[in-house]
Amino acid sequence: MKALSTFLATTAEGGKAGTKYKFRAECSRDAKLFFAAISEFVCSGGENSPLDFGDVEGTFVLSRDISSRDLLWAASRIVDGHVVVQTLELEANYTGERDYGRFLDVSDPATVPCVTIRRPMRRGAKAYVEEL
Repeated sequence: MKALSTFLATTAEGGKAGTKYKFRAECSRDAKLFFAAISEFVCSGGENSPLDFGDVEGTFVLSRDISSRDLLWAASRIVDGHVVVQTLELEANYTGERDYGRFLDVSDPATVPCVTIRRPMRRGAKAYVEEL
């Protein structure tokens, strides 16, 4: 829980339109699923070249306000999204290192975003799945 609190404190100024984030994902599929879920909140974003062991880095810029906690929730809903959860940072703070203690309990109702956040996430994920 301390790792989550630290993340939320260091990203407190984030979450506003124009904020830049960066993350690592275990594979391209995980990055694409995350981007699909947050697509209605992002004005630009994409994967960078693959890293060692198949990991990829992703960057994005928010076009709409969304909290860092809600971004973590979206990443936590991806089956193998743990690397995204553990590395997501404001671009200025990004190191690529995993914070193994960072975990969002998605079964806790207090972590679930409001419906105005969840609906666009669901639309983006659904559109991506249908495209496959």
